[in-house]
Amino acid sequence: MRKQLIMWLGIAGAAGLFAGMPAKAADGDVSLGGEVILRIRFPSGGLTVQQRADKVTERLVNIIGDPTITAQDIYAKKVGLQYALFVRKQLIVTADLQAASANGTTSEKLAMNWLKTLKRVVPECVPRIFPITPKPAPKTEGSDKPAENEPPATQ
Repeated sequence: MRKQLIMWLGIAGAAGLFAGMPAKAADGDVSLGGEVILRIRFPSGGLTVQQRADKVTERLVNIIGDPTITAQDIYAKKVGLQYALFVRKQLIVTADLQAASANGTTSEKLAMNWLKTLKRVVPECVPRIFPITPKPAPKTEGSDKPAENEPPATQ
């Protein structure tokens, strides 16, 4: 009886520990900024689901390294019978017909859904560069010289 109680307490404790942990990302999940932004569900172009997801992630990581990227740089475009998402002229992902069908939608609508998410998330992940302007040293009253213990301003 005591062994069973200890075993059940151990199982309950382990379940409690794991309940608060985030679930492992599923194969095909593409995450950015801690959020799953899209899911690749089918292999294509000779790539497995995970290889496609990794390729999309790699493209996005390269894109967000450019501090000049904005939401206006992200767009969807018809390529053949399918729609694809681009940032500037760089292909990010294709909303293929098989994925669209599995989602009960069209390639265009799936692409527009992903586009909406990318336009929101990508700019949040792009580092912004702000110019740093040096502060002039404070001046003493009635003088053009810097205050005591202050280094002279550079010109």
